[in-house]
Amino acid sequence: MTMVLQRLLQLVPVMIGISIITFLMLHLTGDPAQVILGPEATTEAIEQLREELGLNDPLLVQYGRFVLNAVQGDFGTSTRYRQPALQLFIERIPATLQLASLSLLFSVVVGTAVGVIAAVNRNRGIDSVVRVGALLGQAVPNFYLGLVAIIIFAAELQWLPAGGRGTWKHLILPVFALGTFYSAITSRFVRGAMLEVLESDYVRTAKAKGLRRGAVVLRHAFRNALIGVVTLIGLQTGSLLSGSVVTETVFSWPGIGRMAVQSIYTRDFPVVQVTIIMTAVLFVVINLLTDVLYGVIDPRVRKAGET
Repeated sequence: MTMVLQRLLQLVPVMIGISIITFLMLHLTGDPAQVILGPEATTEAIEQLREELGLNDPLLVQYGRFVLNAVQGDFGTSTRYRQPALQLFIERIPATLQLASLSLLFSVVVGTAVGVIAAVNRNRGIDSVVRVGALLGQAVPNFYLGLVAIIIFAAELQWLPAGGRGTWKHLILPVFALGTFYSAITSRFVRGAMLEVLESDYVRTAKAKGLRRGAVVLRHAFRNALIGVVTLIGLQTGSLLSGSVVTETVFSWPGIGRMAVQSIYTRDFPVVQVTIIMTAVLFVVINLLTDVLYGVIDPRVRKAGET
């Protein structure tokens, strides 16, 4: 409980820092009034809109107003969609969570299985194949892999849709493109963790007792390597939420990432701000849950935290 309270208290300065950086960076991108009205707008019209949006106030006043409203759940109204920014985020977040969760499941299942197999068969042919495949999986950008997948499976073979969200078929290509990169990372991490555990004394003792190879690998080795895997899963979950921007754009996936990109182009400050801040909140909460899982998996971590 003490650890949870400490993490929650740490959330306050983190969110303040994120809000300041986001606010200042957005105001360096240009004048939203000019973008909304277009290049042919008169100076009087631009100044009138700036006054209506409160853009003529000092930055400190604008930031204070933004924080005060955000604490009350009001992130402003989208200048593009003419809807509350928080409502737009809530409408788009299910699509992003669906894509991120399935990509995470893909990366964990495939990466963990491949990593364990490679560690058990160290320095054999299958281990070499896994290591080369993992390097390729990390080297190829997910947007390029997505475009190649669209060309092959959507354009040429016409087996799957090229984009959009609807049936389960719409999920296959974006999940594959996004999950391949993270499964490569997971496989390399799991392989390294398993190799370290397999060389430990208690694993040698278990083998000396005559336990079956599968029991030694799964019950003794993999369980002790699981803490590092949980850490990686927590980091990947946050990265998937923020890193799905390119994948959502390539596959026209109606999530918060694609909405954020479109909002940046149109200088839709409220939408960009709510997307970044709420994503940061989700990231911190996921890290908190990951820390709690440490104590569930390994009681030594829980006792150390209590101490």
